[in-house]
Amino acid sequence: MPLRPRSLYGGLLATSLVVTGALLWSGWRLVTQQRELDARQARQTVEAAADALASDIREALAEQGDRLRARLGGAAGPPPPSGGALVTWRADHDGHLSSGGLPFVPWAAAASSRAGVFARGEAAEFTQRALDVAERRYRSLAEHADPMVRAGALLRLARVLRTRGDNPGAIAASSALEALGAHDAGGIPAALAGLDGQRLALVQLGDVHGAGRVAEDIRQRLDVGAWPLDRGTAEFYRDEVSDAPRPEAWQLAAAVSDVWHAQGGPLLPSRGLTMVERGGRPVLVAWRANAGVVALEAAFADRLLSSVARHDIEWRLADSDDHRVAGATVAPEASPVDRVIGGGSSWTVRAWPSPDQAMAGASREPLLIAATAGTVLFVWSAAGLMARALTREARVAQLQTDFVAAVSHEFRSPLTTMRQMAEMLDTDRVPDEARRRQYYHVLAGETTRLQALVERLLDFGRMEAGHDQMRREHVDVAALVRSIVDEMRQSATERGGHVEVVPAGATVLVEGDVQSLRLAIRNLVENAIKYSPESPDVTIRLDVGQGRASIAVTDRGLGIDRDEQRAIFGKFVRGRAATATRVRGTGVGLAAVKHVVDAHGGRITLESEPGRGSTFVVWLPMARAVVEDPLSTAEGSEA
Repeated sequence: MPLRPRSLYGGLLATSLVVTGALLWSGWRLVTQQRELDARQARQTVEAAADALASDIREALAEQGDRLRARLGGAAGPPPPSGGALVTWRADHDGHLSSGGLPFVPWAAAASSRAGVFARGEAAEFTQRALDVAERRYRSLAEHADPMVRAGALLRLARVLRTRGDNPGAIAASSALEALGAHDAGGIPAALAGLDGQRLALVQLGDVHGAGRVAEDIRQRLDVGAWPLDRGTAEFYRDEVSDAPRPEAWQLAAAVSDVWHAQGGPLLPSRGLTMVERGGRPVLVAWRANAGVVALEAAFADRLLSSVARHDIEWRLADSDDHRVAGATVAPEASPVDRVIGGGSSWTVRAWPSPDQAMAGASREPLLIAATAGTVLFVWSAAGLMARALTREARVAQLQTDFVAAVSHEFRSPLTTMRQMAEMLDTDRVPDEARRRQYYHVLAGETTRLQALVERLLDFGRMEAGHDQMRREHVDVAALVRSIVDEMRQSATERGGHVEVVPAGATVLVEGDVQSLRLAIRNLVENAIKYSPESPDVTIRLDVGQGRASIAVTDRGLGIDRDEQRAIFGKFVRGRAATATRVRGTGVGLAAVKHVVDAHGGRITLESEPGRGSTFVVWLPMARAVVEDPLSTAEGSEA
């Protein structure tokens, strides 16, 4: 028992759904396993990178410790990293050491022990207001053998001269003071005091350009730490000479000062490392200390650790209070890798996969998803093709069934009539000779109709098999149409209709096979008569144009629905209207017509409206002689 199409469709749909479910489940498992594998690989990569990063950080901090120990021993040692500063305090030097490039140092300068030398001059200056006496006193001391006494005398002399309005003299005294360099002049270096004295005198003289030039010189020297000043002195003079933004060295100096005072300097612990936030940036301050010597190094964390930066992972270095030291601002909560730095600190480096690494793992997921989707699409495409094939096969099977039924009916009716009449003739039950001759006439007609039906089916079979042999010759289409109309006119007249031929204005001559063309045109005329249920009025119009001949067969019959007009030329296809009105036919006539027209290089068109009739137009290439000289051909035909 053959399966019904609906059962086949149901089985195909169920199979497709099962396969799709299995593919989706397999795809989900693959994606899940790939995620787990990527996570393990990423974890291993991060752990290895975190170990290397922690080792690099320890090495950078060890190098910092080596620099500090060298300073404790009195050696210069290697320089600090770019932008960093290294300063040393020694008790036997009263703290007066190089600032290490910092604008100020955390310890205060030692007070001058020569202040009593200037007591008589300062009394004349401030108490007695005897500026001339004070000036002579200071000039005398300016010749003293002790440079610190000279520095203090020149500082005071310049001040008295400015007060008396002798600004050129004040400038000369301040210049001599500047030449004394780092010697103490009232708690500040003589060079700074001399430059500031010159600036003040130039301001009083109204020399704005000169005063600005000296102020810029002071600013530059303050910013590079030319003098070991305390914080208050450095900030006072910086504010006096410039309001320009302060460079990073000021932040480093402030960090060193904060750590110095927080750790009880100069009695600091023997070693230490801490982080101070300055200007929104972490500053690392490390120190080493022993009896009477303290060495401190300050550097921005990102610069100190620039050599350990890694781009294959994301990382964050934090102190024991989880304050950021270097690296990313925020670390994720989900399973990072932690490594303790050690080496005198309780800092921790936390590492996790970089976005590029995460994207590299995630980039494989779309491929798996795309592969699964592609496979599912392939399954459903194949199912669709199979469903289409099943539909087509079912349609062909139905058409073949209809064809067999139609042909059986076509054969059964005449055969039944012939059998009944033959039995009556055989049993001699015909009443008279006239009725006998009528029976013979009917038998001959039905035999002719059966022969025509068989011939039509055989012709169509030969066409389908490609065995029809066409004899190409010039065919007069008008004469061919007239002969077909003469054969079919009686059939139309018997039903109260007629067939009209509208000739062309010129000879319609084509090159083709006469019998094939006769078959095609006869089928069209026969269909026009057959499918006109009332009076079959048929018009056949001939025309020529643009090297083609046209044969238009128009009826006023049933018509063909628009959605059937393309399929009506298929084999075994019959329209719904023909089936509904029980008009006999096999469904091979129009298929044979199209086959013949295509074989002659032509085409067939259809215009139809249900209930108002149809027009079939056959277009055929004209014979070459007619195309080249239609007038001469027409004249020859008339002759």
